[in-house]
Amino acid sequence: MDWKKISIYIKDGSQEAFQTELIDLGIDDYSVTDPDDFREFLGETFYYDYIDDKVMGILDGPCIITVYAPLNSQGDTTLSLIRSLADSHGYGIEIEDIKDEDWADNWKRFFKPLKVGRRFYIKPSWEQLDDLEGRTILEIDPSSSFGSGTHETTQLCLEMLSDIVHGGETVLDVGCGSGILGIGALLLGASSCKAVDIDENSMEVTRENAGINGVSSKLDAECGNVLEDTSFFDRICYNKYDIITANIVADVIIKMRPLFSNCLNDNGRLIVSGIIAERLDDVIDAFSSSGFRILMTNFKNDWCSVMMELR
Repeated sequence: MDWKKISIYIKDGSQEAFQTELIDLGIDDYSVTDPDDFREFLGETFYYDYIDDKVMGILDGPCIITVYAPLNSQGDTTLSLIRSLADSHGYGIEIEDIKDEDWADNWKRFFKPLKVGRRFYIKPSWEQLDDLEGRTILEIDPSSSFGSGTHETTQLCLEMLSDIVHGGETVLDVGCGSGILGIGALLLGASSCKAVDIDENSMEVTRENAGINGVSSKLDAECGNVLEDTSFFDRICYNKYDIITANIVADVIIKMRPLFSNCLNDNGRLIVSGIIAERLDDVIDAFSSSGFRILMTNFKNDWCSVMMELR
């Protein structure tokens, strides 16, 4: 079935009242893009660095209520009701025809096996590889969670892991997302990985990906916030690790310095990424003044990663 995407542009702040009127008409399946809600979200999150400039444009636009109506008589009725309601308020609407393709298969053509660094071949589950070129296969489906291997920050971390994992290392992956970094380290020969994230869904995805890659017995995934939960912080710091990875964003990485200082083994390596180039000096200054020695910085487009050790 094909659809009409109906976008209603509301500029006078009356979106809640308009939503009530939609529901009264029997139209209760819609989405809302509200600049005020987005502004509030920005005030509560550290993750500015991953927000695209196009998304930030929401702040300067109107509130948009979007309804999808099927291309049939019922959809025609829905469109007529919305048009009349919008006209009565003086709101503009925009209508776009949407083809109902089989998206589950369509998006797969954009994800192909990817060489990362000297040692990895990342591939989605539906792709087959005939020539591995001596590389380690890391199987991650892009639909699962953040961290499919296509983002520069993930690649930078995997490249650094390729250089320092020789076998038997213990790993802590902070903000693990899909678990790709910890799983990658295990596939290279690390002996164990503790994976943590504040998102419970990430824990489920990480465990699933560990199973797919055959390393479940070596990976322990636990949900918690090391910045706000003191007991969780202490539990993570009970052990020390040879390698710590944190592919997050600059502000969060800087705030996690106490965790890294407590958890990193002597002669261990800390790899941090998710850092936009203009924030690199902030990260280096913060860690240099906190007992860390900078060993290496790598760049990929506007992103960078840093490898460090304790002095």
